[in-house]
Amino acid sequence: MLKKPNFKKLSKRRAVATISVSVAIVAGVVTISSYLLVRKLLLISVQQEILADAEKQAQQIDQWLLEKKTEVATIATSPITRSFNWKAVQPYLKAELKHMSTLDRFFIAPRNGRKIFTTNKGLLLISIRDRTYFQHAIRGKVTVSDPLMSRNTQKPTLVIAAPIRAADGNAVGVLGGEIPAERFQIDAPEIGGTALFASTGRLIRATQPLPKGLMQHWQPNKKGIERQKDYTVAYVPLKKAPWLVAQVVPQSTVEARLMPLNALVIVISSLLVVAVGGVWRQLRYSVALQHERQRLQSLIRHAPVAMAIFDRAGRIIVYSEYWLTEVNLLGKRIVGNKLCVPHHWKEVHQQAIRGKITHCSEEAVLLDNGTNHWLKWTIQPWYQEGQIGGSFLFV
Repeated sequence: MLKKPNFKKLSKRRAVATISVSVAIVAGVVTISSYLLVRKLLLISVQQEILADAEKQAQQIDQWLLEKKTEVATIATSPITRSFNWKAVQPYLKAELKHMSTLDRFFIAPRNGRKIFTTNKGLLLISIRDRTYFQHAIRGKVTVSDPLMSRNTQKPTLVIAAPIRAADGNAVGVLGGEIPAERFQIDAPEIGGTALFASTGRLIRATQPLPKGLMQHWQPNKKGIERQKDYTVAYVPLKKAPWLVAQVVPQSTVEARLMPLNALVIVISSLLVVAVGGVWRQLRYSVALQHERQRLQSLIRHAPVAMAIFDRAGRIIVYSEYWLTEVNLLGKRIVGNKLCVPHHWKEVHQQAIRGKITHCSEEAVLLDNGTNHWLKWTIQPWYQEGQIGGSFLFV
């Protein structure tokens, strides 16, 4: 049996393929835009998490400093401390040190700051009047110093200083508690590392090695988060000291949080590529069918035999020029029209679309001039996708 390509649905297939490609492209654009938006939102979420961790660290350090400042300030208000009787003050302060694991030693200094009495060495004729913590404390403020070199031990030290007040409330001296720098510790965060900086930008303590240039853009009392080359940094100033907590997270750690999203986008992109590839192949197939149709129409039109192809309804799809002559249809518009043939040929066409092949070895056709034209013809079905699509007429 003769099979024929599905010419009737060809243009529809091509249109569907074109629409499908367009939809796939739009879907790709929407996917990329959605990915960028979701990625941005996730990055903001991760950054807020980093900032929240930094704030938590700052709160913990502030709480610790508050406790130490309260302890030193309380001891400074003791009648024994206010007496400035070193024979009584020294054993009292040593006893208080036994209850404080962080503080290493105490000292008291008179108002002029030209000498100090220490729990470890007694009287030292050294001046601390130039120290910022002394100047703040003598004006009545409980304060915490930046890391400095102790003039008592010649070692890096933090000093918590509180005023010693007379009965009238005026500061007459200063009580200082020294904390060796190596005893000051901070907890490691959930992600990245934490560093604590003094007001001068000097590093006090860090949970891990820091990248170079971390404090290049540092500003006092600045709170926020920023991207610095290969890492993200959150800054939070303390409330109980002029210090700054910085949480440093490598960008690779931040990107790791986005891996599920990246994997999902890769899967969706792969599916889109497969879909576009399939639609593109369908489009190429439709174009190839279109070319095949054109070649077949040209072949049939110029065939040296009389032949025509009809659909199931009997409408002419394509025909040869020689067929026009044989059935006396020259000069007439016939494509898409019903059968312009003898009536019994229409009955034979109905038999053909039911699967029957009919031959006629000789038949007279009456022409317009009144003469008979003898023809030999055959009608048989043609198929598309396993179904009869119409009939072939050979004359």
